[in-house]
Amino acid sequence: MELAGLLMYSVRQIKNLEKYYDTQFESLMDEKEKILKEYKYGIALNKFFLQQLKEYEGGEPDEDFLGEEDMKLVDEVLESHTIDYIDGEPRILFKLKDLGDLERDYVVSPVSAMQVVLENSEHIDILCESTLMMLLVRYEEAISKIFEGLIECYPNAYLKEKTITFSEFVELSATNTMAEIKKKYIDREVEELMRMSVSEWYRIFETRHSAKFSFENDEFNDFLEIYYRRNVVVHNNGRVNDTYNAFTKAELEVGDRLVTNRDYIKKSIKGVLIILYGTFWGLKKTCSDKKDVDAVLFDIGFGNMIDRNWNASEYIFNLLLNSKDSTASSKISAKVNYWISQKNRYGLDSIRKEVDEFDTSALDDVFKVAKLALVDDFPKVSEGLERILGKEFPVDYIENWPLFLQYRTSEEYVVFKEMHKEVFEVQDYQPNINDADDIETAKERVET
Repeated sequence: MELAGLLMYSVRQIKNLEKYYDTQFESLMDEKEKILKEYKYGIALNKFFLQQLKEYEGGEPDEDFLGEEDMKLVDEVLESHTIDYIDGEPRILFKLKDLGDLERDYVVSPVSAMQVVLENSEHIDILCESTLMMLLVRYEEAISKIFEGLIECYPNAYLKEKTITFSEFVELSATNTMAEIKKKYIDREVEELMRMSVSEWYRIFETRHSAKFSFENDEFNDFLEIYYRRNVVVHNNGRVNDTYNAFTKAELEVGDRLVTNRDYIKKSIKGVLIILYGTFWGLKKTCSDKKDVDAVLFDIGFGNMIDRNWNASEYIFNLLLNSKDSTASSKISAKVNYWISQKNRYGLDSIRKEVDEFDTSALDDVFKVAKLALVDDFPKVSEGLERILGKEFPVDYIENWPLFLQYRTSEEYVVFKEMHKEVFEVQDYQPNINDADDIETAKERVET
């Protein structure tokens, strides 16, 4: 069984979902900004009338709800208003001033304003909840593919007790090849497994394949909350039920509405990705491409550093530090990147002692420079780069490797870059030959 390709695909699917979510969210925010401008008088009138009703019924005024700017807008358009009860319900009768050209550019109706604002808010809620659902769909897709591969490679772990009657076999073999019959039974087994709980999946991985998962800082408990929140969004209108409390160890009031906003979605995407990294790592012993899995994880970790997602990069490079399938050089690179992640997450003091004790005397000059950069010794970093700049150490590394994040803000870097201006002007690009297939696939989707 090979896992590297599936890992790369699964992560990319979630990253693409995140990009789509960000694009749609920004569009809704732009729409909201336009609404707040075009409907500002109607919104202010609606807030004013709500406040008037509250005070009419004995409530206290709320300056945070109805501010000074709101009142200025109200004074511009409202001539008079009265509050009365009609059929037992409070009603506001109001008259507007002569608005002139103002009505051409703005919507003054409080009813229309409230409707449009609520619609925009609901669109944001729909986007967040649908993204949460798709996020878990992507995760479950990865898990189902893992189970499919495991059953094919280790059939006795899943199908040993399964039986088929002779009549059923005759019926199937009449229209299917043996490979197709095998596929049907594997698909059926995967379907049964996917109906189990998340915790049961990982118990199966551990008991049947001796998998070891590195979820030591509540990553898995946080993931369970995401997973079962999705379930209450789908099945209970986003309201807490007993199942949610039981599986997440929460003690929330049954019936309370769970808020699924942008902050929660961004946090959930990061959380699900951490679980995927740990899942593939824990199952690495079952696959035939262990070194490829390490390489993919290294690239993903580096990408997270570029994005300054230090929590994820720290997690990944901590895994790679303990890999039995990596070379000594790869492990040292993982250690450096692990320190970079910790430094940017917790501060330089969190790694200084370990880095000071890091013996680079027998290592390549790259690691000598790395040690200097980790402790922000900028003058010596420049001296070290003088020795290795070129083929051994392309300028692209200096410009992009987060190792030099702090160095790139220093005066020493400005001087060094000016001294090597011609070298820095040459850009480096190494295309991935597999991207060509992805580009062609994307073109076909658009054209069809």
